[in-house]
Amino acid sequence: MDVDVIAPDPVRPAVLVRDTEGGPRLPSLGFPGKWAPSDRRLTEELARATGLEATILEPLGYTAFVVAPRDPAAAPPAGLRWAEGAELERIGDRADLVRDWLARRAAGADAAKPAWLRPGWYEQATRWTGDVLAGLGARHTGAPTQEKLWSMSCVLRFDTDHGAHYLKSVLPHLALEPDVIGYLAARWPDRLPRIVGNSREDGWWLSPDFGGVPTQDLTAGERTGCLSALAEMQRSLVDRTSDLTALGCPTLGPADVARRVPELLARQDVWGTRDEPLDGFRTLDGQETRRWLSAGAWLEDRCAALDALGIPLTLVHGDFHMGNAVRNADGSFLLYDWSFASVSHPFFDLASWLHGATDDEAATAVGEYLACWGDALGPDDLTLAWRIAKPVSALVEILKFVDLWDTVGPGYGFNWSPMVYGWARRLMRAAADPETERAAWHK
Repeated sequence: MDVDVIAPDPVRPAVLVRDTEGGPRLPSLGFPGKWAPSDRRLTEELARATGLEATILEPLGYTAFVVAPRDPAAAPPAGLRWAEGAELERIGDRADLVRDWLARRAAGADAAKPAWLRPGWYEQATRWTGDVLAGLGARHTGAPTQEKLWSMSCVLRFDTDHGAHYLKSVLPHLALEPDVIGYLAARWPDRLPRIVGNSREDGWWLSPDFGGVPTQDLTAGERTGCLSALAEMQRSLVDRTSDLTALGCPTLGPADVARRVPELLARQDVWGTRDEPLDGFRTLDGQETRRWLSAGAWLEDRCAALDALGIPLTLVHGDFHMGNAVRNADGSFLLYDWSFASVSHPFFDLASWLHGATDDEAATAVGEYLACWGDALGPDDLTLAWRIAKPVSALVEILKFVDLWDTVGPGYGFNWSPMVYGWARRLMRAAADPETERAAWHK
């Protein structure tokens, strides 16, 4: 994938360009695959290719990023120069994008963006982290790196003389994560990250690197025990859900999901037919859309059937994929990224875990997890419960990503539209699969 980089002057309506036979053009980078990295890999490649040291300021899609030069007062690297005024109209098919971004900045549109997409946030977060580290007797060595930056959150890595630390900042409605971690860590200290600094006002917190082997790097057999660790926590908290709601965890049981179905299906801005891909990704085609929009009564029935089985609501992680857990040296598992924690149906956490799994891996994972609930229902009823819950769990994922789409606004819909349509397809495949309770997601 080719990515164009907009590097604006912090004050003037000017951007860095390179001269080509066709006229001035934005710096361009090439990456393998269809997803450009919205992290340090992009700025590292930019420095390698052009000599420009910068931080990511804002993604404008998967093929264009705005960056902030680390030293805007310095002369441009060799091969780059400042362009402004009428010359900006000659930078090729990115002229409109550059003009619109500069106009929005001049009009004060930065105030409506997530905090980490605004000029000055990176420097403010770096100062705050430096103060926290100093209080711990540590100091960071070198500039922090952007490990993740998109419209939902930002993660910075600080290498220090006491090991790496990570600062995470999230959207306001997800900022309950440190409180949830603190509550859970009081009971399971080895299963949760350690938080050494927290600013509720800024919506960010700091944790030391917890190490471990990422679960997605393990074999299916080596992952055994991770779902059981989650299920143990869920079962222990069945009678403590009031504690979780007091922390700010929302409640989303099957009946709550059912109530949202009519409004979701009525969203023409999401499901309306389009002649071309949205943000470069395929939307539902006409046949898929008709099938999806006709599924309302069936989805509400699935929610009611799941509710009737009587499995109690409890803690749900809300984003329990294999990238959000690590295996410790002693074989135990540490679970992190609790921004979407809620009080909900526990089986909903299987949705993300099975994403990308093979059918054999899915069968093993489902078997492990359902066995943990063996005293709630008999084996046959547990299998039936997951058969019913599986499409509903996909529906919960769709609601999550539509809500994020609404929160960040249409300008960042490219982050969420592929996920919304992908989960809609998985749901419809699951609905049509007679062996769905043991199978992986098929898209």
